[in-house]
Amino acid sequence: MKMNVWCLDRIIRVILGTLLLTSFYFLWNNWLLIWIIPLLTGIFWYCPIYQILWTSTK
Repeated sequence: MKMNVWCLDRIIRVILGTLLLTSFYFLWNNWLLIWIIPLLTGIFWYCPIYQILWTSTK
């Protein structure tokens, strides 16, 4: 797995994932697991969508 997410993109993803996690904690609904996508892609510096599109923000 090659890193393809740049620092600013990573920070935005982690913040967005954390905000979604806290908002879904208080507002329970069916989309509870949507927070995990930006959070994990930010933590691991890897986005599979970027890999499919042969692009990178790094």
